[in-house]
Amino acid sequence: MRKTEDANKKSGKTTDEILANFMVQLQEINNVKEKVNEFNQIVSTLQMFLERSNAIISLAESPAKKSASTSSRREKSSMETILKFTELDTTILDSVNKELIGRGQYGMVYSCRYDNRQVAMKEFPAFGQQADEVIRKIKREAAIMSLLRHKNIINFEGLSLKMGVIVMELAHCSLFNHLHNKESYAMISPTTKVPVLLSKLMICADIANGIRYLHFHKILHRDLKSANILLFLDSERENNIVAKISDFGIAFVVGSTSTMTSAGGGTLGYFSLFSKIIVL
Repeated sequence: MRKTEDANKKSGKTTDEILANFMVQLQEINNVKEKVNEFNQIVSTLQMFLERSNAIISLAESPAKKSASTSSRREKSSMETILKFTELDTTILDSVNKELIGRGQYGMVYSCRYDNRQVAMKEFPAFGQQADEVIRKIKREAAIMSLLRHKNIINFEGLSLKMGVIVMELAHCSLFNHLHNKESYAMISPTTKVPVLLSKLMICADIANGIRYLHFHKILHRDLKSANILLFLDSERENNIVAKISDFGIAFVVGSTSTMTSAGGGTLGYFSLFSKIIVL
């Protein structure tokens, strides 16, 4: 600093010029500090994402390893467990006062009340005309959902073969609506406590977490898209959002007695490069 003052005296600069030069240097220092802060924020975001990725791996590897014979028997019987289910108590299901909230590939989704709780009800159309086919789809979807217990998989409440409905927990909105509907986005975004980038990474981590859990249990979703990712509000999380995978209408259990083909599976625009592969 003393050298700078001596240099200014020799150059004949006025006090105002010296002060202006000092302010420019100070601004440059502040700019550097801002860049450093931005870099630290990016590093912090990446660290949190890596921590969540490690958590995903540990969660997926946590189930105890079972013998091949036990796993084989469980896979073969998994799709038949639905036959042992107790019929959903429809006396506490208000299916009259319902509100349409979505459409699946094989059914309509409504919001209604069950046991004094707001839930989502998936209703299969043409239940009377195509009873055998519809019941088969209901059994398959309900069987898969009933076997899944994970924080990033939609919670299964029960089913009614008499009514042709599956009841599950009610989400705030789908990821599709969150991305394309300004009202839905506005309802969630102001409640978040973390940067937008980190919030996006946390949603991606939730989806990856759920998919890894499904694949660990040899279940292929086959119709993964933003409309089938449901968002729930959770005040205990940093971004106040939990993403869960839903709609197992065309899901497939690898190793089951069923046969999966590419026909009628998935949604155009979301097919993977290997969607045409036939799995027997």
